[in-house]
Amino acid sequence: MPTDVFALFMEAQRLAGECFLFEEATMPLPLCWHFELGELIIIYDKDGNAHEGTVSMPPEGNQCEVDVLGKGVQVVRFRNLVKSIILGEYIKVLVGVHAGKVGFVVAQSEAHLGVCVGAYTNGVDFHVHVNLVKLSAPEFTSTVMPWINVKVTLVCQAFNGWSGLVKHFRLP
Repeated sequence: MPTDVFALFMEAQRLAGECFLFEEATMPLPLCWHFELGELIIIYDKDGNAHEGTVSMPPEGNQCEVDVLGKGVQVVRFRNLVKSIILGEYIKVLVGVHAGKVGFVVAQSEAHLGVCVGAYTNGVDFHVHVNLVKLSAPEFTSTVMPWINVKVTLVCQAFNGWSGLVKHFRLP
């Protein structure tokens, strides 16, 4: 089952609240989702509340052992896990149509990421579900930096609210 169709089922169930639109046993799980030990994730409980955690044991069947921040190790439903990946992070797609592609996360809509692969494009090159990727690190010697000449607004300390164009970037 494509992950975008799976996401529609999950959204319909969330909107239905206490009314069950379908039984979990009849809902196919996206077996192509990939989680690694220690990976940061967001866990959604039955009320739709989000909790941070890390994967303690790889998923088995329809469950996964997760160390939930402030609550300890718990077994949660596989379908309630979403990787914690944010704008600006560099990712590698593990499976699916875009397998092997790498790029920077430049857009995000719930569990779907918009990825930019280089500076010669203006925005999103492709979309992918967050659970099909892993964090990666670019090789800066051969990577075009897509944020050069991009307008930004600073949001920290004395420069809060200032705008400008990124002209240079230096790694620590």
